[in-house]
Amino acid sequence: MNEEIHRRFRWTDWPLLAIAGLSAVLAILVVIYFTTAPPAVTGPTENQFSEFARGVDDVALTDSNGATLRWADLNGKPRLVFFGFTRCPEICPTTVAELSAAIDELGADARDVEVDFVSVDPARDTSEHLAAYFSSFGPRFRGLTGDRAEIDRLVHSFRASYEYVPTSGGDYTVNHTAITYLVNPQGEVVDIFGYGNPHDRTVAQLRAFLS
Repeated sequence: MNEEIHRRFRWTDWPLLAIAGLSAVLAILVVIYFTTAPPAVTGPTENQFSEFARGVDDVALTDSNGATLRWADLNGKPRLVFFGFTRCPEICPTTVAELSAAIDELGADARDVEVDFVSVDPARDTSEHLAAYFSSFGPRFRGLTGDRAEIDRLVHSFRASYEYVPTSGGDYTVNHTAITYLVNPQGEVVDIFGYGNPHDRTVAQLRAFLS
C-alpha cells in the first residue's frame, strides 16, 4: 500500500499539496473572520451641500407683505427655497403647483414646512405683485424680493445662476436655475431636486427631509 501511495504521489507533487492545504486553511480563516468580526464603524457622511447658503445671514430682503427681513430671520422651520420670477411662463408656476401638491399629500407631516420663492426679477416683482401671485397658495408660500445686489449674493451662495434675455418689444425674460433647495431649520441645504422631478420622488424626498 505504501509503495502504491508513493507511486501515486511523487516528491514533486508535495509543493502543490502544501499550497492547496494552505489555501484551504486561509479560506476557513476568512470565513471565520467575516462571520464573527464586528461591523466596521463609520462616521457620519458629510452633507454634500454643506457649502451652500454660507455667509448670507445678513442679506436684506422684502417679503410679499412688505416687511423687511434678513435671510437668517427665516431660520427655525424646514424650508423649500426656489429662485424664479412671476412672469416665468412654465417652470415657476409648474414648480409652485408641484410643491403645493406634494405638501398637501404629506398632510400633517408637512405642517411646519414653508416655501421661499426668491425673485431674480426684483425690478418687476414687487411685494404687491408677489402677494397676488401667491394669494391662492396659502401663508406657507412666501415671495421674497429686494435689491438686486442682495439677491445676487443669495443666488451665488446657493450655486445658482440667472440671466436676463431680451425679447421683442424691448421686454425681457429670465433664464434661471430650476432647482428646489431643501433647507433645514438651521439654514443648511441638505437636499435638492430639479424641475421635472417625478411627483412620487418629490414626495419621498420631502418625507425624508421632514422626518
